[in-house]
Amino acid sequence: MNSIQKQFFTLLFIFFFSVFGKAQSFFEQSLLPTPTGPFAVGTKSISLTDTNRKEKYLHNRTYRRVHIDIWYPAEKQVNQATVQYLDGFSTELIHSIFQSKGIRKSLLDSIKQTPTFSYLNAEISNEQNEYPVLIFSPGFYFGMAPLYSAFMENLASNGYIVCSISHPYEQPFIQFTDGETAFLKKKKSQLTYGQLWLAYKLQFRKPSTPEITEKITRNYLRKLKRFDRMTDLWMEDTRFVLDYFFLEKQNENSDALISKMNLNQIGAFGQSFGGAVAGQQCLRDSRILAGINLDGFQFGDLIDEPLQKPFMLIQSGYNDLWNLGNSAIFEQHSNDFYFLDLPNARHLVFSDAGLLPSVPLKNKLDMIGTVDGRKTLDFLNLFILEFYNVYLKDMKPKLLKESSNSSDAKLEVFVQKN
Repeated sequence: MNSIQKQFFTLLFIFFFSVFGKAQSFFEQSLLPTPTGPFAVGTKSISLTDTNRKEKYLHNRTYRRVHIDIWYPAEKQVNQATVQYLDGFSTELIHSIFQSKGIRKSLLDSIKQTPTFSYLNAEISNEQNEYPVLIFSPGFYFGMAPLYSAFMENLASNGYIVCSISHPYEQPFIQFTDGETAFLKKKKSQLTYGQLWLAYKLQFRKPSTPEITEKITRNYLRKLKRFDRMTDLWMEDTRFVLDYFFLEKQNENSDALISKMNLNQIGAFGQSFGGAVAGQQCLRDSRILAGINLDGFQFGDLIDEPLQKPFMLIQSGYNDLWNLGNSAIFEQHSNDFYFLDLPNARHLVFSDAGLLPSVPLKNKLDMIGTVDGRKTLDFLNLFILEFYNVYLKDMKPKLLKESSNSSDAKLEVFVQKN
């Protein structure tokens, strides 16, 4: 066993088998893990209207709006309270989305009293002239920006400006900064899931060879037209936000936060369908330098066009067909590629769901699998941070130097030699 493998296994041991008492003591103070970076964390929200696009979900054909929640490195705060978790989201709304997961209203009321580590509208840190920018998209249907706070706060504390883009009517709830609201269009969203279910049920061939797996994947992609349209829409939302940042950065009187954005160092990531959008962004938007897909089936064109930017695919054991499809889609790549597999985890471990207490065992297994949610989030934060440190800050890799394997996690590294 070489030194890199020893380091990998040591980290696995620390984060998957560390003493529970310490985590329990910390939970009494906050639901979220302590950010690991040197910066305090600020947060603010921006709502934008794209006057070049009509809103397809509304009959009155108003313009398309998007909402961005931003976490960023902030000046240290004195005598200021942090934002409460899920602030602005009603218990009834969250319960209507997550009741199938065994989440009780009483639990939600308790969670909403939990403080985060983020300070509302705090002054951005002046320690650096600029900070790299990360664009995040939450998942479809269940995705709400605050449910990924563990990732957002950790990255911001380590010197990144993280912008989570909410996509109206395809995610549970958005409250724009002017007070207008947008709710999930459940019936249309269920039609989209219905198409996914039908494509899954009509797949009869066994993926016995790589060639058959590729055919299955292409057939699967062809049948999911609703997801294709949604990919295009979320891509347009993201391009619009980036265009706005680039335009505002040129304004001498631009917002202090935007003026600190290093728009020459932009990464993308997302969870579930948002992860697929991140992959498509890396393919289609030259401003994106590197990306991460957190457990999403890779919709879009990557099956035909090898990715030419550094990319990391992190997957759970949630969906075998998705995982097989991704193996075909990412078989060819023209830049550094990393594959991190957590076979004992499930889909919602890539959110704050793994931190929720008092969830019935059956529902917990469905949401996050048999892993420890808090330790898995800490583990994921290590790899996500290092990936962006390597490709946006030009730091030397430690965890991502070479492939490693254990019963809990497998890392495959494909680094292009110069």
